[in-house]
Amino acid sequence: MNGHTTAAHYRGMDKHQSSAVTPVALREPDAATYSGTTRAYLRAARVGRCDGPLYVRIGRSIRYRVADLDAWLADRVVGGTKSNTQRTR
Repeated sequence: MNGHTTAAHYRGMDKHQSSAVTPVALREPDAATYSGTTRAYLRAARVGRCDGPLYVRIGRSIRYRVADLDAWLADRVVGGTKSNTQRTR
């Protein structure tokens, strides 16, 4: 294991069991990877040095909701035309 506690661990499941658990909130390293930023950028955004995604504080822990990361990224789409940024079904 990489030292990170997984959601499966908290639910008492073995890490090799298949599960449809989708995380709603990500830890800082995972949020940085997901959003294509760095941990340093996310920390700077939390103290107001730059514009960053909304986050949740649980005690001393920081979590980033996937929906907030998606919204933050969607607000930063530039270039092209609107039809290029929307997916057709």
